[in-house]
Amino acid sequence: MGAAKRQKITDIRESLLEQLRSSGRDTPYYIDMVDAYLDLWREREAFRKDISKRGYFVCETDKYGNTWNKVNPSVAARQGTTVKMAAQLIKLGLNNPCADDDLSLIHISEPT
Repeated sequence: MGAAKRQKITDIRESLLEQLRSSGRDTPYYIDMVDAYLDLWREREAFRKDISKRGYFVCETDKYGNTWNKVNPSVAARQGTTVKMAAQLIKLGLNNPCADDDLSLIHISEPT
């Protein structure tokens, strides 16, 4: 992981932990949930890198040599991971730590 990514993930973790501290919820349980959120962030970054490298569409070839283009599986996986990240923040009762994050595009309402 590059220095910039390490710094960003460190900043994200610190932002989330600061929010926990300010609400008095900086217990091992909540800290573990923050770390689970960061695992999702790393996963989403891997999908983002794959999409950047291989593109939105990828060429698929079957055992008979037939080829076709299909949507890169990382596209759907990235979207799903982003939804999980938003849900994790809601569970934690925290705000999005990054203004430029994909999560700003997701609107999930809390259960009533």
